[in-house]
Amino acid sequence: MFDLTEELQGLAHLYRTRADRGRGAVLGFVGVNSSVGVSTCARAFARLVTPNSRRGVWLFDLDFYANEQYATFSTGQAARLYGGVGLPMDPSLKTQPFWRISPLLVRKNGQKNSSSWYMTLHQIGCHRLFVSRFRAESLRPGQSIHVTKASGYWQRVRDAIDLAVVDIPARDRSRSILAVAADMDG
Repeated sequence: MFDLTEELQGLAHLYRTRADRGRGAVLGFVGVNSSVGVSTCARAFARLVTPNSRRGVWLFDLDFYANEQYATFSTGQAARLYGGVGLPMDPSLKTQPFWRISPLLVRKNGQKNSSSWYMTLHQIGCHRLFVSRFRAESLRPGQSIHVTKASGYWQRVRDAIDLAVVDIPARDRSRSILAVAADMDG
């Protein structure tokens, strides 16, 4: 893992100034191109601001099939540094989230899995940092995930936590930025 603490201090200061207003924020991290280190920066920023968080920091990884953020925190090295990855939690906040699965999977008992079932949050060690994991392995042939505008969801996130860091794939790999950009605070 890279230590980007020094490089991210200015951004952390700007965030802390905004955080003093008492409402959570949603910050998107996206690169112009793939493979420029934006995921590393998003992860480092989330780690940097977590110690001062009262209500928690959620790190969303919108590269749903790779789950790089979750994979990084799941390594032995990360477990030694930050603690293990906790049990899955529901990040949907009882509202329609920004991800949609279509068609929805129908279980043997006839009930459909909601879109929210496919994404989980996991606490990292005993810190107030939580990282997302998309259950891509649960998708069946013919199912796909769509990222959509969800202003109501992001408002609920702001009300529930101090900060959401959203790691968004570059435009050359995904159209996710087009759906979520308007809901980001920065």
